[in-house]
Amino acid sequence: MTYKLNRLAQLSLLLSTIAIFNMASAQCTHDMDLNDWTIAGPLGNGQWTVTDDGTAVSQDVNGLPTFFVSPKDMMNVRVTGKLRVDSLAEDNDYIGFVFGVQSPTTYGNNLTTFDCWMIDWKSDVQTSADEGFSLIDINYTFDFDNPNSFMPFFWTHNTINGFQITNTHYDEGSGWEVDQEYDIEFLFTPTRMIFKVNNEVILDKLDCFEPGRFGFYNFSQAGTNYSDFKYEVLPDFNLPTEVCLNESVHLQMLDANCSSASDLSNSVISNWSWDFGDSGTSFELNPTHEYTEAGQFPITLTLTDEFGCESQNSHLIQVENGPTADFEVSTGCTGEELAFSNLSNSNGTTIISTQWDIDSDGVTDYVSPEISHTYEVNGTYQASLIVTSQSCADTVSHMVSLYPAPTTNFIMEQVGHSRTFEFTNLTAQAASYLWNFGDPNTGLDTSTEENPTYSYVENGEYDVTLTAFSAGGCENVYALKALVNVDDDTFIPSAFSPNGDGKNDLFRLVGYDFESMNMLIFNQWGELVFAGKDIAQGWDGTTKGTVGEIGNYTYIIDATTVDGLQLSYKGVVALIR
Repeated sequence: MTYKLNRLAQLSLLLSTIAIFNMASAQCTHDMDLNDWTIAGPLGNGQWTVTDDGTAVSQDVNGLPTFFVSPKDMMNVRVTGKLRVDSLAEDNDYIGFVFGVQSPTTYGNNLTTFDCWMIDWKSDVQTSADEGFSLIDINYTFDFDNPNSFMPFFWTHNTINGFQITNTHYDEGSGWEVDQEYDIEFLFTPTRMIFKVNNEVILDKLDCFEPGRFGFYNFSQAGTNYSDFKYEVLPDFNLPTEVCLNESVHLQMLDANCSSASDLSNSVISNWSWDFGDSGTSFELNPTHEYTEAGQFPITLTLTDEFGCESQNSHLIQVENGPTADFEVSTGCTGEELAFSNLSNSNGTTIISTQWDIDSDGVTDYVSPEISHTYEVNGTYQASLIVTSQSCADTVSHMVSLYPAPTTNFIMEQVGHSRTFEFTNLTAQAASYLWNFGDPNTGLDTSTEENPTYSYVENGEYDVTLTAFSAGGCENVYALKALVNVDDDTFIPSAFSPNGDGKNDLFRLVGYDFESMNMLIFNQWGELVFAGKDIAQGWDGTTKGTVGEIGNYTYIIDATTVDGLQLSYKGVVALIR
C-alpha cells in the first residue's frame, strides 16, 4: 500500500466552494416550477398559493410552522431567487428556508417528525424571539395540538437534543423589512452550506449535510412571497492534492464521512461520470483510482441534471513517484532464525528509512534494511515492511508460516542389574528420530528406532541424546545421562588363535558363573558366521567346519548369571593364527 507522507489536507472545501461561487457563468440554470412543490407538515399550518406560471408562491395566513418543499432532493447545487413580505401583512414573524429535508416531505397530521436543516429570519425582537437569522439542525417529533410541544423551540429557540441552534446572525437591523425585495443565494454541498442575502454572506456552515428536499419556511407571517427561484448543479468533489504512484486515490462527490446516502436517485442530478486524466473513467458516486504513472493529471467530474444538461468541474492532482516495498522470508522452524530479504525498489527515489513489523502488532521491531528474526512460539505471523522516501512511503505484508519443531523428551530404565537400558520416547509432533547413546568406542551407539534398547560394555557415565525431526524438517534435541555401574569381572579376550596348540584356541566368556548365553559372531561384511549358546565351548574360529579367515569379527553376547544379572556385550575380537 502506497501513501503520501505529510500530505496537505484534502483540497480545501472553503477554496473549492468559493471557486464555485465565483464561476463566470452558470452552465445549467433551470427555473423551478413551484406547481410541482408540496406543502409539508400539518396541512392547516399554512396556506401556500402558487401562481399559474409556477414562478412564485405566497404564504397568506398567520399560521403554525409550515414548509413548502421541492419534489426532488438537492445536493451540490446553487439556488437563487427573490423574497418579499408585503406591507399589508402587518406582522413581524418568521420566514425562511429549509434544506436537506428528510421529513416532512408532504402534508400529514399534527404529530409530525421534522428531520432537516432550517434557516429562519425574524423581522424584529418580540417576546423572547430575536431579530435576525438562525440556522437550526432539527430531528424531533412535534405535536402541533400542544403549543408546549413546539412553541418553545420554533418561537423562542430553546435548545434540546433534536433542535439545535448551530449558527446565528442577530445584529441590530438584521431583520427583514416589509415591501423590501431581497435577492437570495443559497449553496450547499455535503460538507458546507453558504446563505447570502443581497450578496452578503449571512450564514457559512461547515458540517455534514444529507441530500434532501429544498423548500420555504413560514411561521405566523402572512403576505410572504417567494419568486423567480432557479437552481444550477455544481460539480464539486473532495480529493487529496498530492498522491503517490500506485496509491489508491479516494474521490468523494458525497463525503462518506458525512452522508449515508448511497446514490442520488431522487435528486436533481440524474447521472455522473469521472475522467481521471489518464484514460481512466468511472461512473461510481465515490470512486477509487490508482495512477500507474507519475505526473500531473486533471480529474473532471461531469454531472447531468434532470433536464439532461451537463456541468463539469476539474481539479489537478499531482502524482509523485515513490518506492515499492517487497521482501521474502525463508521458510523455517519455530525457534529457528529466519532471514528476511529486502527486495524493495527505490524507483529512482532515495529510501531514507526502513521499518519492519514482524508480528503485525503495530510496533516497529527492526529498522535495518536486512534483518533476521526468531519466532519462539509456533504459528502463522503477518510481517510488514514499510519503506520511505522523501515524500512517499509504501508498505507490503507477507504471511510467515512456521513449521512446528517437535517437543522432544524421553525416559530410560535400566534392565535388571545389567548394562542394558530401555528408552521410552515421549516426543510429540515428530516424524523420525536419531538416538546417540554416547558410547563411541563400540561404533554401534546410534539408533533410528522410536523406542530402542542399548547395552553398554563398560561402566561409566554416558550422554544419551535424542534428536527428533518433524515432517517439515525441524529438529529438537533432548539429552539425559546414563550412569552404568554394574559389578562385572567377566573377561572377554580381544583376540584368540585357534591353531590347536591348546592356548587361546576358543573365544568365550570367562569369569562370571553364567546360567545361559547367546553369542553371535559377524564377519567384516556383517554376515553371521557363528551362533552359539554353549558357555564352555564358545567359538572355535570355524564356520560350518571351515576354518575362519584371519581378521576382526564383531560379537554380540547376551548372558544371564546364576544370580539373575543380565549382561550384554558388544565388541570386536581379532582372529589370529
